[in-house]
Amino acid sequence: MYKFSIASSEDIEELVKIRLLEQENDWKGLRIISEKNFADLAYETYKAFKERLNKDLIMFIIKKNNVIVAQAGLLIQHYLPQVDNLNGIRGYLTNVYTIKHERRKHLQLYLSDEIIKYAKHNGIERIDLHATPKKEIFLMYKKLGYKFFDNNARLYIDDYIANNVNLIDRSD
Repeated sequence: MYKFSIASSEDIEELVKIRLLEQENDWKGLRIISEKNFADLAYETYKAFKERLNKDLIMFIIKKNNVIVAQAGLLIQHYLPQVDNLNGIRGYLTNVYTIKHERRKHLQLYLSDEIIKYAKHNGIERIDLHATPKKEIFLMYKKLGYKFFDNNARLYIDDYIANNVNLIDRSD
């Protein structure tokens, strides 16, 4: 059975492992990744999670048999107020990844719903992201209500199209 939660400091080592999988997948064929690069990336990623987790970076996770199988991060950013974002608080969707054998099970749709609930509750009026429009993931984000501008997308929370996926036990 799947279990949803917001990651805690106890999850950092596992978050780092999944981040490395994501990076390997994203950079495959685009840049030579040496073992030293990966070791440095692991170390810096660990430091970043240690410093930022549950401060300006909220990691939403789904576990199966006590192992993270899907995750998505919401980076909270503070800007000056503007016409479309009066409180100046924005989210940036990052570190979205599902391990291969758990894909196509609506886990990211579930995480999307949870991220939006969190955003609404915390005064975040919009979420931005960067994605490659040629990939299948682009279509998912469009269905959720994101509007794309080149490879960048923006979702105003009020435009979100909820999924109401109900396949997870909540741990909170």
